Amino acid sequence: RLGKDKLFLFLRQMGFFAPTGVDLPGERAGQVRPVSEWGDIAFANISFGQGMTATPLQLASALGAIANGGTLYRPHIVRRIVSPTGQVLLDAPASGHRVMSRGTADQLGKMLRAAMLKKGTGEKLDIPGYPVAGKTGTAQKVDPATRRYSPEYWASSFMGYAPYDNPRLL
Repeated sequence: RLGKDKLFLFLRQMGFFAPTGVDLPGERAGQVRPVSEWGDIAFANISFGQGMTATPLQLASALGAIANGGTLYRPHIVRRIVSPTGQVLLDAPASGHRVMSRGTADQLGKMLRAAMLKKGTGEKLDIPGYPVAGKTGTAQKVDPATRRYSPEYWASSFMGYAPYDNPRLL
């Protein structure tokens, strides 16, 4: 129901297909074919992350937007450097913008928390007393010989934030 154009715009808004602006050289933007080239299968695949590329930092930033109640922040490697005398040598204040409503972020957070509970895909990764919200992933690897997704080789992943009700760690 969302449609191809709105899906593309939302993914862009969430920080995909462009560098995050992190304080490191050589950052990649990630890739996706132009929307005009998306067929029905590509549209379906892109909706769950296949058929596009993203960096781990882009994924972390997007998850951070959910954890932060819908605000996407520019990531920094170092927030502040202070000399022994107290002089601020570097200050990278938080700068962000809203990419979804708090209600949408809260609903997504509930879904991410549910994945960590009994019978969820991340059940064994939850931390007793320190509730985690997270997402597991299983991706087909590309076979270098055929340049197609392999039916035999997979990569598994997990990303999350904690504590669920007051995120401090992603």
